[in-house]
Amino acid sequence: MFQGFSRCQKVATPDSIGKSPLCVHSESVETSDPLLKRDGVFSRPWAGTESMAVQGVVNKTGILLLLCIGAGVFAWAHPELRGPFLLIGLIGGLIACLVGTFKPTTSPIAAPLYGILEGLALG
Repeated sequence: MFQGFSRCQKVATPDSIGKSPLCVHSESVETSDPLLKRDGVFSRPWAGTESMAVQGVVNKTGILLLLCIGAGVFAWAHPELRGPFLLIGLIGGLIACLVGTFKPTTSPIAAPLYGILEGLALG
C-alpha cells in the first residue's frame, strides 16, 4: 500500500561535528501517490550550493521591492492604462507565482517578473 517513505533516525558520527547528523532509515512506509514515488522527491535541491546569509536575503528583498515600487509608479503615472495594467498584473503575477513555486529553478526569472507584475497591479 505505501511505498517510498522511511522513517529517519538521526545518528551522529565523529566526523559530523558541526554538521547535520546522518539519517538512518529504520522502517519503510509505502504510498500510492505517484508524485511522491519520483526519485529525489525528498532530496535537498540546494545541497551543493552555498548557504543563505542575512545580507543576501536583504539585498534580494530590496531589489524585488524596488522593482515592485517602480512598476507601481509607472502604472500610477499612466491612468488611462490602469485597467489593462491591473488585468495583466493580476493574471501574469499569478502565473509567475505558480511557475516559481512549482519549478524552483526558474525563480531567478520568476521572482523579478512577479515583482514587476504585482507592481503593475498595485499601481
